[in-house]
Amino acid sequence: MKTHTHRGLSLASTHTLLILLTLCLTAQALVLHVPEGSLHAVVQGSVLLPADVSSLGLPLVSWRVATATGVHPIVTWQPGVPPNVSSGYERRVETHTNGSLTLTQLRLHDTGYYVVTVTESSGNSKEAGLLLQVTESSGNSKEAGLLLQVTEVRYEDLQYLGVVLLVLLAVSGSLMVSMWLLERLYRHLMSRQRKRHSPDLQVELQPLEATPNSTLFP
Repeated sequence: MKTHTHRGLSLASTHTLLILLTLCLTAQALVLHVPEGSLHAVVQGSVLLPADVSSLGLPLVSWRVATATGVHPIVTWQPGVPPNVSSGYERRVETHTNGSLTLTQLRLHDTGYYVVTVTESSGNSKEAGLLLQVTESSGNSKEAGLLLQVTEVRYEDLQYLGVVLLVLLAVSGSLMVSMWLLERLYRHLMSRQRKRHSPDLQVELQPLEATPNSTLFP
C-alpha cells in the first residue's frame, strides 16, 4: 500500500515538474525587445518603430498608440497573415516579420506613446513601448527660429532706444536747469557791474529864503 502511495506521489511530483518546466520554457520562448528612449520625426516623413520578437510559435503582434485623445489601435497581424489595419492608418503602415512597424505620411497628431503587444497561442504575452514626437519640417523650424531671433533683436533695439531716450530727456532737463541758473547768474553779475561803474547822483535842494522887498509875483 505504501509502495503504491509512494509511486503516486512520485508521478504527481513528476507531472508538476513537467508543467513547471513547460511553463518556464514557454515563458523563455517568447522574447520581446524594444529599444529604450524616444523617436523624433517630421511631418510627411516616415519612422520605423523598432521591435524584436522571438517566439517558438506564430505570435499575434498588435500595435496601438496613446495620445491626448485616448488610446487608438493601429494594426494587428500574425506572420504569414495579412494585417488588420485600423481606419485612419490605411496605406500608412508597413509591418515587419520581427514585429517592427513603419509609419508613413506622419502628422502632428501622430505624436504619442506607442505600445506593441505580443501574444502567443498559449496566452502568454509581453508588451513594450516607446515615445514618438512628430514636429514640423526642419525648414519651417529654421524659419521660426529666424523669426524669433529677429523679434528678439527688435525687442532689444526698442529697449536700447528707450534707454537712450530717457538719457536724452535727463540731459535736456539738466541743460535747461543749467541755462536757467547761468541766466540768473549773468543778470546778477551785470547788475553788480552797473552799480559799480555808475556815478553817484546827489541832488541838493536849496531852500528858498523870502526877503521883505521881494514879491512872489512881479
